[in-house]
Amino acid sequence: DQILARNPFEVPDSRVVHFLSHSYENYVKQARGETPVPREEFDQKNRKAAIREIKRYKALDAISKKENIKASSEEVDGELQKYAALTGQPFDKIKADFKRDGRILDVRENLRDRKTLEFLVGMPQIPAVQSQV
Repeated sequence: DQILARNPFEVPDSRVVHFLSHSYENYVKQARGETPVPREEFDQKNRKAAIREIKRYKALDAISKKENIKASSEEVDGELQKYAALTGQPFDKIKADFKRDGRILDVRENLRDRKTLEFLVGMPQIPAVQSQV
């Protein structure tokens, strides 16, 4: 929140619309059997949160690029091994499924974001990243 407050920037409306569209699709899939709220109501209710999430992503992305923070293959495999242990499935199957579905990129991105946040927590003051965002 501090980074976003110190580095204000606008999010293009088209980006917000795309984010809300994707979010609504996920919401409808999860509403199995229940009547989902109308799209317009969903968009109105979630617009501010969507803008904040997009800004958060852009800020973390800029910082991770500036500081060269990445998730290694070993770290990704470690996350997949944890998931395999939780679900009782073989690691090789989990890894193949995640690669096939493109979810391995999500794991890598989530790890990078977590490492970036850990980096920021250890800093004495919040950096200015506006030129990167």
